[in-house]
Parts: sequence; structure tokens; C-alpha cells
Amino acid sequence: MTAPALTPTAEDLASLVLIGPFDDVLDYWETTNGCVFWQPASTRRCGRDATGYLCETHARVAHRRWARTQKKAAANQ
Repeated sequence: MTAPALTPTAEDLASLVLIGPFDDVLDYWETTNGCVFWQPASTRRCGRDATGYLCETHARVAHRRWARTQKKAAANQ
């Protein structure tokens, strides 16, 4: 088992907030599509302007999820 990365890539963060592992939005994403965050309550993507895959709000959400994932992985080792 490899150790988890300390600094997530943009793809790592975005993959935490997509629909699931089958979601291929990152394969065809363009900056004009905006934030890729999946909002299950409204069954749509955020779509706000974003310089990368995520807007500022959802980048913070992804960073928190990343930190929780890392903490859980460390506890399991």
C-alpha cells in the first residue's frame, strides 16, 4: 500500500466532489463549464466560474474532504 500524497492535485480534489467513480466529467472538462462540484440536492453541477475544476467555495469543501480522507487513512495504517 502506498502512502497518500501530502498535497492533493487539482484532479484529486475534484474527484472527491464528483458524482462517483464513474463520473467522467474531468475527461472533457473545459474552463467554460465552470465548477464541476456535483450538488445532489438539486441534481446538477455547480457551474460557477472557476479558474480550475472548482470554484473557491467548493475547493474549500474538497480540501476539507481531502484532510478527512488523509486522517482516516493514517488511522487505518
